[in-house]
Amino acid sequence: EFMLDNLARLQAPVLLENVEGWSERDFDKFYDMARARLGAKLSGMCFDPAHAFLRADDLFSRFHEIAGEVRCIHLSDCTDSQDAHLPFSCGGVLPIDRILRFIRSHRWRGIINLEVMPQSLEQIQPVVKSYLNVLRVFNKPKYLATLGRLFFSTSR
Repeated sequence: EFMLDNLARLQAPVLLENVEGWSERDFDKFYDMARARLGAKLSGMCFDPAHAFLRADDLFSRFHEIAGEVRCIHLSDCTDSQDAHLPFSCGGVLPIDRILRFIRSHRWRGIINLEVMPQSLEQIQPVVKSYLNVLRVFNKPKYLATLGRLFFSTSR
């Protein structure tokens, strides 16, 4: 109730994110309460595949269930035990390519926020590659144009 009271006071749309510590059932119950309390102010869900994975949920079934409510996806790689916010291909365990293809197969149109936190300058290139990986799946023309710009800007 305290959280819903504070969310109701916000002058902005609200997205609720699946959190690692709440089961799907608990989150769904809270989401339904929020919808009843906030009405149109509740804009939908933010889905974090790493949170679902770390709770040992079937993240693919879960996304399929809630895809119509999802407006934003927080995407990063994780370890077996920690939401490490890793760029793709930096030692994580999430099947990123499969996740991206699955999301696209739902014709989902929303925001993918790369929620990555590079640990060193060596991870800057994997951050860029993570962005390119998302583009490759969702916007091939922009992916190719970006690759061309990167190639010609670094070849001078």
